[in-house]
Amino acid sequence: MRPLLHLCRAACALLLAAAVAPAAQAALTFDYRVSVYWVSFADLSFTGASARYDVHVDVSGQDGDQFLGYSPSVRTGQTGFSWTPGAYSGSSDAFLTLSNVVPPGASGTAVADLALAGGTRGAYDFGYDTAAADLGSSFLQVGSSGGRAALDFRGGGNGLVDAGSLFVLVVFAQADWTGANAAQLQLLGLNPAFNVTDNFSTYNAGLNATVFAASGFSDGSAGFGPDLQFRLLGDPLPVPEPQPALMLAAGLLLVAVLRRRQARARP
Repeated sequence: MRPLLHLCRAACALLLAAAVAPAAQAALTFDYRVSVYWVSFADLSFTGASARYDVHVDVSGQDGDQFLGYSPSVRTGQTGFSWTPGAYSGSSDAFLTLSNVVPPGASGTAVADLALAGGTRGAYDFGYDTAAADLGSSFLQVGSSGGRAALDFRGGGNGLVDAGSLFVLVVFAQADWTGANAAQLQLLGLNPAFNVTDNFSTYNAGLNATVFAASGFSDGSAGFGPDLQFRLLGDPLPVPEPQPALMLAAGLLLVAVLRRRQARARP
């Protein structure tokens, strides 16, 4: 009888644990994503160019779901990283909580535990700043093109949404790049899966920024993203003056050539 009693007690303990434990972990569904970039600089030579990157994600699941150790990848050149619960964009049954948030540091990843407590939906936000001079900021580069200073943007984020879910991109580029300045902004590329709703045609005077907006439905791949590429053309580059040493060398060469010609011309 004693072994049977032990088996009964063990079975009861298992049933009690199952009753009070959270539901088994299930993969969350990533329903909606908005990526917003603020591109700024000190002058039209693009001194101190940087971009603030903010992401909002809606997720859904079942009551009690947990998604532990979630690690979104971020660029290693980031500063000012933040990760917080967000307001769900759909219905009001939003109960997502975040815990164990770990700053990404030099590793380029951030870890946190996501839990849906008492509901089925929630949202979270994360963001950071990246300067053009920072390591890993290949999406933002300062250079030159056609004799002018140039600021190239190549990116827009990728992943974080399931197949069929909406991915929205909004970019605010500092200054007015419409009207007479429209020729100084060149759109170089965009994923054809994205539908453009504002092609840098709106200048917001209050923000001193020109707006680009587009959206597309994800194919579910980790690499799905807008792949937006555009270039801002700024101040003309100064024409370098001839260096004295180069001028002296050119003068000596010219004298040598003239002497050779005179020597050959003599009988």
